[in-house]
Amino acid sequence: MTKFELFHLIADRDCAEVRKYLVDHQMTEPFSFRNVHYECHAKALIDLSGATEVPAVYLLEEKKLIKGKNEILLWLRSKPS
Repeated sequence: MTKFELFHLIADRDCAEVRKYLVDHQMTEPFSFRNVHYECHAKALIDLSGATEVPAVYLLEEKKLIKGKNEILLWLRSKPS
């Protein structure tokens, strides 16, 4: 069940670090990965939050956006494993 949406770009170093953290800590299941290289995913990020920067995680239930590698990693580290 998707609870979070990770907006990312494949070629972006910060995005890669966030994806790697998710994979290394086996946290991918509740995430939908949305590559903003594709126009429909970029538009979804703008529609949800008005933001265009990546990486960004949108929390579906809370309707909240977390932007930037450092903020996302801080949030992920605070989640129980």
